Amino acid sequence: MEEFLRKFQVPQVVGEQAREYHRLAEVKCSAAVRGLSSTALALICIELACTQLGEPIDKKQTQKLSGLQPKAYLTAYQTVEKLLSVSSRVTLRELAVRFGYLEAEELAEEVLHSYKQHMGVKYTAAQKEALDFDRPLYPTAALYAACKLLKIRCDKTKFFNAASCARSMFQNVLDEMNKCAPKDIDEFKSKQRKTSKSHKEVSAPERLDQEADVEASEGTHPEAKKARREPLECRILSNPLGQEYLAWKEKIIKEARAKMKP
Repeated sequence: MEEFLRKFQVPQVVGEQAREYHRLAEVKCSAAVRGLSSTALALICIELACTQLGEPIDKKQTQKLSGLQPKAYLTAYQTVEKLLSVSSRVTLRELAVRFGYLEAEELAEEVLHSYKQHMGVKYTAAQKEALDFDRPLYPTAALYAACKLLKIRCDKTKFFNAASCARSMFQNVLDEMNKCAPKDIDEFKSKQRKTSKSHKEVSAPERLDQEADVEASEGTHPEAKKARREPLECRILSNPLGQEYLAWKEKIIKEARAKMKP
């Protein structure tokens, strides 16, 4: 455990949460995790702690180091998550704040709503009952689809890792969402500007930041490289609702510490 915590350079609070998950897993889930190596269990607990506290981690690397195949690792991860009663539910707002894409939240909500209606028509009653739209997969895919529709530069791998599912499943849901997403994005943007002045104020700094990233890749913006090196927390504070990210992170950390108290 300690070796991997150092390898991934996770913050102290995440390390504490990972150790607590590991302790509980050995006590509560002894039968369920009997087939897992100590290495695999340690990595699952570290990834689980990072996910719960909003700390990025290379999930592909944790799977490789575990010695398990991708499908087996995902199954083991979900088993430990369920037995520890760790909720993986996440809202669009939480994702938008965590990733810094507040300007895409409204369109993501519309994409997700259209997707739910689309699946309601496509699926049978039994299939619809099996769908759980509170899973991270659906809001994460909706936010990514919205970012692409708005031509916001974003890292697909980051979204995939947050979805906690197989890559093929994430892509399938994304493909279906693209089919039922709004077709006239210009009309949506126009409506967005008219109905939400405050939303416009938030998105303006973000758009400037995105433009700086684009210009940096082309080598035309003198300050872009400096801006791209700034931590996300510093960059989002430049807009009126930037404090939401830090407030969300502080809340998650406090909840994790409270759970660890005897």
